[in-house]
Amino acid sequence: MKQAPRAWNKRIDQFLLQIGFKKCKAEYGIYVQKFNEENMTVIYLYVDDLLVTGSNQIEIEKFKHTMQCEFEMTDLVRLSYFLGLKFKTSKVGIMVHQQKYIGELLERFQMIDCNIASNPFETNVKLDECSNEERVEPTQFKQIVGSLRYLCNIRPNICFAVSIIGRFMNDPRKSHLTAA
Repeated sequence: MKQAPRAWNKRIDQFLLQIGFKKCKAEYGIYVQKFNEENMTVIYLYVDDLLVTGSNQIEIEKFKHTMQCEFEMTDLVRLSYFLGLKFKTSKVGIMVHQQKYIGELLERFQMIDCNIASNPFETNVKLDECSNEERVEPTQFKQIVGSLRYLCNIRPNICFAVSIIGRFMNDPRKSHLTAA
């Protein structure tokens, strides 16, 4: 029987602390085990997914073996997708993108044929409450804003625009939806 996510998180949290990891105080779900100044293993835990990285492949393999002895796990070996982010390794480093996610968003919100804009927000546009304007479906507006917030992880150029439209989540109007 599969454990509930909360029970799994508590169990794995306790186990990671027991085997020498320290929980990051600034970022929930990150655990670090430092062996010396140049050697460490870092774990990112999100519900029932673990991202394991570090500076020493032998220590990473030891950690994975320890985990597989304690928990039923599948090692996907090389990172390709994690939390909707696509990771691609090349000679110059690792590229992270959300191309698939962006395509799905454009399809979901009927924006496949939209015009490409170099600037994510028109300059000098002043959005306000527009209380005399037609209301729009708040659920859809919140879904758009939430989806765009998730894109901010790798697209910092849209953060300002997303923060502006996010101000109108309580009572979205036609102009807010158009801006989104």
